[in-house]
Amino acid sequence: MMVFRGSAEILGFGSEEEFPRFPRFRFIKPEKIVDLTPKQLLKLDVGSVENNLDLKQLFIGKTTSTILKDYTASDKTSFLITVSRAYRLGAKHLLKTLPLDNKFIVCLSALDPNVPCHSAVGKSLNALMGFFTHYLTPGEMDLLATEVKDYNVSPNNYAKTERVDVWWGKQSKYPTLQKLARACLSIFHGPQVEGSFSRMKDIIKVKSGNMAVSTFSAVQTIKYSLMSRDTTAVSCFKRNDTLHTPINPALVNSMTTSHARYKRELCKIRGEEEERKKDLDQQIHRGAIVLFTNLFVGLGLGLCMKLGPAVGKLIM
Repeated sequence: MMVFRGSAEILGFGSEEEFPRFPRFRFIKPEKIVDLTPKQLLKLDVGSVENNLDLKQLFIGKTTSTILKDYTASDKTSFLITVSRAYRLGAKHLLKTLPLDNKFIVCLSALDPNVPCHSAVGKSLNALMGFFTHYLTPGEMDLLATEVKDYNVSPNNYAKTERVDVWWGKQSKYPTLQKLARACLSIFHGPQVEGSFSRMKDIIKVKSGNMAVSTFSAVQTIKYSLMSRDTTAVSCFKRNDTLHTPINPALVNSMTTSHARYKRELCKIRGEEEERKKDLDQQIHRGAIVLFTNLFVGLGLGLCMKLGPAVGKLIM
């Protein structure tokens, strides 16, 4: 399948903006799918001949079509039947695994600045609040209901070229809704998850295998912060005039005291490890005493039981 589809997706979903609202299975007749909602799509029979395109209309790519010209008609038909079967099997698998009717994802779609001013948006945002009761205080949840109403009836100045998280970062007139949106938009998804593991390999190597989790977390946080600003550490802290540009006292203090704080942290960890070893040694020592005591008591009782009758006869 990947030979004739290249690096593109097998089943031909549209762009991220279209998915999951308008998933396009390119082997299915357009009229059978164009107006379907995600819930209706789940009920679609992708294996039905009535819903599938004719074999000659299947999308296989220009390169594959050129290669097939050198094959016989029976070989072409056999290949297209295999492709059609692969499409159907893949579609069935996706319909089982894709969260097309997931309530949380549906609610998240209401954060799209392109879709305000609709009752469904307000309903979804209010429902989204229920997923973050651990994050929002009761007072904030009351404020959020009011802010959702104001947001839903107010036009926005969103430009499609602007990142959604950047746009929500500017919506200070809806502070509680902004807090909720930023929490939602921080959820890892897509290639970012794999990217985090790739960056982990760049940080944790043979010589840094004992790195503390807190240190790794700090490094990752700084890297993602620089990525979100589309800048580098050198550019971020660059001083145009090294003589007259004010320095950052907090940064200087952190740099000059970092080694001392690291040494104190190491001493603390080593002290805790030594305490654990002492406790373990004491437990082993006490256990050994109890074991030998029980052993000797058992041996003594056994000897008394064996020698008792003989001692009694000698006394008599």
